[in-house]
Amino acid sequence: FKEITLKSDKTARVQRLNHRRKQMYKGQDDEESSTESEVPRRSSKTSSVRRPPEAADTAEGQLLLEAFRRYDREDEGELPMKDVRSCLADIGIHPSLPPEKRAMTEVLQSAQPQQNGLDFYVISQLVPKIWEAIALAKRQDLEYWFSRSLDEHGIYDMQQLRPCLEALGLRIHDEEWMEVERIFMPVCRDKKPQKKTFTKSVTKILFEQKMRKVKGPEKSPVHASDLTDFEVFQKSFFTVQEHLTRRRRRLERQLCEEHQLTHEQVDEFRSDLVSLDFLFRRFDRHRRKKLTENEVLNLLVACGADSRLLRSDFMPSLVREGRFLGTATLRGRGSLLEPKHAFTTPQTSSGWKKLQKVARPRATNRPSRFEVVGGPQGEELNFFDFLYLMKFMRQQSLEVQIDDVRAFFHRMDKDEYGNIQMKEAMRLFPELGLSPRSRVEQLEIKQILNEVDEGGTGTLSWDQFTQVVLLCQERLERLVRSDEEHFAVSLGFTVERCRELRKVFMDSKNDFNFMEIPELRRAMTMMQRLYKSEELISLFTNFAHRGQMDFRCFIKMMHAVDILKTESHLWDKRKAKFSQVRGALTESLTSRF
Repeated sequence: FKEITLKSDKTARVQRLNHRRKQMYKGQDDEESSTESEVPRRSSKTSSVRRPPEAADTAEGQLLLEAFRRYDREDEGELPMKDVRSCLADIGIHPSLPPEKRAMTEVLQSAQPQQNGLDFYVISQLVPKIWEAIALAKRQDLEYWFSRSLDEHGIYDMQQLRPCLEALGLRIHDEEWMEVERIFMPVCRDKKPQKKTFTKSVTKILFEQKMRKVKGPEKSPVHASDLTDFEVFQKSFFTVQEHLTRRRRRLERQLCEEHQLTHEQVDEFRSDLVSLDFLFRRFDRHRRKKLTENEVLNLLVACGADSRLLRSDFMPSLVREGRFLGTATLRGRGSLLEPKHAFTTPQTSSGWKKLQKVARPRATNRPSRFEVVGGPQGEELNFFDFLYLMKFMRQQSLEVQIDDVRAFFHRMDKDEYGNIQMKEAMRLFPELGLSPRSRVEQLEIKQILNEVDEGGTGTLSWDQFTQVVLLCQERLERLVRSDEEHFAVSLGFTVERCRELRKVFMDSKNDFNFMEIPELRRAMTMMQRLYKSEELISLFTNFAHRGQMDFRCFIKMMHAVDILKTESHLWDKRKAKFSQVRGALTESLTSRF
């Protein structure tokens, strides 16, 4: 080969190979370009972006335009998929159950480009398709619960409305119930009693709709009186769902503007934002928008925080930690100017991960070795810092039980795919101490699972599973503590007295959130009530449950102790009065005789 000389150099050969390669793949490139031209969507960022209009023609379009501009912070004219879902939620499209979420995901994926986001015009075209897909996915459940709520005359029973809506994925607060009843009034309009127990069967409704499609639309407009009862019920349900979603999202935006919250805080506490603000305002009795250490302790108790960290000597350290995290975020954000849109964005990347490195957490895996940091007395906490404190409490609660939670997850993840089914996760709840004890707790767990599973896939990753465990522990504990407070009020205690007793209980209990005889003696000593050993053992055996005393048993015991003290005091008064009367009678008798 050494004697062979090539007629062309290396650069010429490379050019010829590249030319041949282009000719070889030219046909395939033409076919791909032709198929892409048929699909009405962009596949590269270099293509022109359609800007949203200045104003919309209809009221619904104006709401969508305002929501689009709210999340288009950099004025790119497009939104990623996460912001598209938030934009749709602001106009009332927020599915709650897995079938609705899957239907919405399919519609969004059909128009989702490979690299870019969705512009305003594409989203406006997808809105009616999403509503249609959700209605189709929801129809079977609506028919089932509508038929169950009819009385013997075929009239809808309004007493069954609330459990029906809860089963369909709508949690309604007390302040929203009057508006819901007003919307559902056409469903239960006055009728004459009918002989049939059911107005129209499901098959008849489907047959009539099919015949309408075959015959075409009627010339006369369809009024509310022409609709069947089920169609009116279906229309009212989606009206309520849209109205409540818009109202709740509007409240969230108002809170974000009022407290200048960051996107990390909104994403972390979106489902609890309104309820946490309500509890914060309830404990802020002087309306100063700040809480003292004692008020922060009561607020954490009401929010359902981990009771292993709720002690009076931990409060200075916890309040200081929340203030440190909030101050670090404000320093990264710079000056607190009024935001351009509803949410504020830090100018630097000062998110949760960066704050975790800077914060220097002062708690180890064992809460008993929590480092108590001294500081100035009377430190206060606002709502912005309180959310960072709640985030810190969740992190510490997870660190305490991370080994057990990971062992449970790996036991169910036999294929090692990193995901487990929701049904498998539900089997772990009794072992994690999350067994529901009432219908309200069942609905709360169901709502948490639906919130975490955004796409409706029915599976949970490791991060989602830990989020479910923390939220279930927090909200179930919140319900338990609310019931305990109502129980104390029913016994005759005031709310302030109940909080004082809870503070004593929190400072005296053991690591398992119970009291035994040594802890009970410590609690009685803190309240300056001295008992002998026999009396203390008698109190413990009479009021403890299976050798352990929880807060409800402690309240019962204190109620009995107060009654005994009051009755003995009254008996002493009666005895003294009786002795005085007897002495006066004796003197009068002796003077006579």
